[in-house]
Amino acid sequence: MNINATIFGQLISFILFVLFCMKFIWPPIIKLIKKRQKKVYNSLLLVKKQKNKLLIIKKKILNKIKNYKIKSKQILKKAYKKKKNIINESIKIALLKKNKIIKSGSEELLIKLNQEKKKLKKHSVFLITQILKKIFNKKLSQDYLNFVINKFKKDFKGF
Repeated sequence: MNINATIFGQLISFILFVLFCMKFIWPPIIKLIKKRQKKVYNSLLLVKKQKNKLLIIKKKILNKIKNYKIKSKQILKKAYKKKKNIINESIKIALLKKNKIIKSGSEELLIKLNQEKKKLKKHSVFLITQILKKIFNKKLSQDYLNFVINKFKKDFKGF
């Protein structure tokens, strides 16, 4: 056998194989590759669109968060002001009640003091009459006792 004829035969079969592949095998493969490339390209476009939408949504959410933070700060400021007002009002009311209680307590104390003074006057007059009776060792007349009692009452008015 001749080497040239073998190489020539192999060359012809290779060319026929390449022509067969180019006619029947490559077009579906190329078509499938183009189809997949188009699909990948469309997917990439869709991803870019979704990414842009995501960025827009993210910006909206960040703006909403910023607005809610501002609103919450305003609400907190109002709440602190209201708290201060309530505390100040409570303090005023408490001071008024305290003053009222002190005033009524002072009045009650004065009344009790006056009552005790009256009791003390009566008791001291009684003691004085008893002392006078013992000193004089006799029974004093009712007129004289009334005179002494009235005199002591006049003397104790300043007390």
